[in-house]
Amino acid sequence: MQYLDSSNVEYRLTNESLEAIVAGLNPQHTDKILAIGGSGDQALALAEFADSVIVADINPAQIELIKHRIAAIKSGDIDEVFNFEWNRENPQNVFSRNGYFRRKRLENIRNKIEVIEVLEPIDIIKASSAYPAESLDSVYMSNALASGWATKSAKAYRTEYDMLLSLSKSLKTRGLVYTASTLNQCPTQIFNINSDLTEKARKAEIESKNPMLWRPSVYQKLID
Repeated sequence: MQYLDSSNVEYRLTNESLEAIVAGLNPQHTDKILAIGGSGDQALALAEFADSVIVADINPAQIELIKHRIAAIKSGDIDEVFNFEWNRENPQNVFSRNGYFRRKRLENIRNKIEVIEVLEPIDIIKASSAYPAESLDSVYMSNALASGWATKSAKAYRTEYDMLLSLSKSLKTRGLVYTASTLNQCPTQIFNINSDLTEKARKAEIESKNPMLWRPSVYQKLID
């Protein structure tokens, strides 16, 4: 495979539980999901179940990493899929992530790899605005809403509240937004926490023995 310069890659693997993400979003075979890119692990996990996974990230290096890993899966080069994963500070993250992507699961993902669309580098909030109203079933945000990481280039979105308002426009009624941690600000006239899915995600996160021990929340768009 073509050499990938990973010097500017910030996230080589997820530090969240993939089981928690899948449990929280509960992706269905008809779902269209917008997902923040990161290492690409999350999009790959969701692709096994969803009809469409659109990947957005503002870091060009992350986009190149994700494209590289997708190409490796297509070619059957499993070693290359995990070539950039090692995190010496948190080897448990490596163990957890690699344990999720068992060979059978990777075969399932390879059979559905075409459902993943990787956008050119773009802020995920801006990316969401390009889709028609009520067109997305779910949005995976990791901790971007809480950290503001997703909006380094989008100064119009200064708060969690503003970002959720923007995401709501393209999200279907009853659509879901998964965050790695509970938000301090939420437009409660538009979203509430889906207690059942949140509980399942948090249980999976704990069971994964993830050293980060995220406390995910799943927000659901209310009926108009």
